[in-house]
Amino acid sequence: MAEKTKKRSPIIEFISGKSLGLILALIQLIISVVFLSFIAELQILPLKYFGIIALGLFILFLITFLTQFYPKISIPFKLFAIIIPVVLIFIYGKYIRPIDNLVDDIGNAGTQTHVMALYSLADKDTTIKDEDAYLIGYLGGADLESSTKYIDDLKKSLEISFETKEYETYEDGVIALFNGDINALILNTAYIELITDSSLIDHLDADMRNKFLNFATLTKVIKEVEYEVEIPTTLPDNTYVRPDVTKDPFCMYISGIDVYGKITKTSRSDVNILAFINPKTKQILLVNTPRDSYVVNPYSYGKKDKLTHAAIYGIDSSIGALSELYGLDVDFFFRVNFTGFTKIINALDGVNVYSQYKFSSGGYDFVKGYNELNGEQALIFCRERKSLPGGDRQRGKNQMAVITAVIKKMASSKLLTNYTEIINSINGSFQTSLTSDEISSLIKMQINDMSSWNIQTFSVDGSGSMEYTYTSPKGKRSVIILNEETIAKAKVLIEQVYNGETINLNP
Repeated sequence: MAEKTKKRSPIIEFISGKSLGLILALIQLIISVVFLSFIAELQILPLKYFGIIALGLFILFLITFLTQFYPKISIPFKLFAIIIPVVLIFIYGKYIRPIDNLVDDIGNAGTQTHVMALYSLADKDTTIKDEDAYLIGYLGGADLESSTKYIDDLKKSLEISFETKEYETYEDGVIALFNGDINALILNTAYIELITDSSLIDHLDADMRNKFLNFATLTKVIKEVEYEVEIPTTLPDNTYVRPDVTKDPFCMYISGIDVYGKITKTSRSDVNILAFINPKTKQILLVNTPRDSYVVNPYSYGKKDKLTHAAIYGIDSSIGALSELYGLDVDFFFRVNFTGFTKIINALDGVNVYSQYKFSSGGYDFVKGYNELNGEQALIFCRERKSLPGGDRQRGKNQMAVITAVIKKMASSKLLTNYTEIINSINGSFQTSLTSDEISSLIKMQINDMSSWNIQTFSVDGSGSMEYTYTSPKGKRSVIILNEETIAKAKVLIEQVYNGETINLNP
């Protein structure tokens, strides 16, 4: 007598059945299509690589789909249909989403922050009383707009009246505060760096110098307000044509600001480098202009100032000064602070930087030749000037050496193997006027050809001098009067890069 066939449970029947397999295959297909749409939206992957990924996902779907018609092998491929979507979701979260977040941030990078504060003496009553005797000082000139806005907001928030007095310079205002001529002073906090800079106060008497140096402890902030303002353009309205960054030569201003923390905050710029980039010939020319260069900026009313001080009024002021100096349009800017700089270097697992001199600084020893530097070491390398021949001039060359090392590292396979860490590190740590589409195009171009770049550096130079400056006019300051011959040489090199000629300046 034949044995009865053992009947499988409904659950086993369902798992091994075709219906579940087709449902899982459909889910796999939907998630694959969504995944591809996210990649396409980012626009960083060349078409040939996108096609390979799309074809691979389609083949995987076909395997899952077709095997469901063969019960003996269908169950393993049902598991396969579950694993594929999980893997795609993981890839999206770890690798694609960070880029998407970065793109969103780039789209909101067109503002800068003026931090205005009301200072009084630390040992004085900070209560603003409704009486004519309460006098608040403020700065005119380039600071008039921000000062006026702060005064208006202060009146609205306090709903009382007070008297105001305009001062021409921050130095006049601070002296008036310490002498008791005013009860409080409105200042852009970017001036604190200048107030406490010993090199800018040697013309004051000993008592006042000491007060300036100890401004932070001798004063207190009554009220601080941040004003987000649009970055004005320095480009001509009618004649300017925005370059295609993958086809046309373009100029980018690289600014390194002298602060930690919020990137949009205005501050002195210690790095002032113009990068001239020809994407067709894969050539980059970095031109350094010393921070103490004696130049005119858009806010100095025709008077000359240190280039580093121009950035106090905004990045557009620095760009305007360099545009005027070299007689060209600066197409884009890239602005980074100390925080962002160290994060970028560390995300790249350090950079290999060439030093022209052996020196020590910040507890680190740098050899003549190549040095493998992490973020902190690279920052110290870029900031040091006192122990170097040429001082600030050599510091500018060292800064270009680090930028060169960063570009080479990011243009290598390191960009592909560690790009999520790089993206996460720089997110929120820099500003650029490049659009998200332009950055995507540059990344796509580099991934497509993985070409090496010919990076050359040049520094304009001049002679040291003591001159009156717009920002700090009460005493003569140490500045660099630029040599017209070096400026002319820079212009020739720039033209050669733009014309597609190959230049070789570096040993």
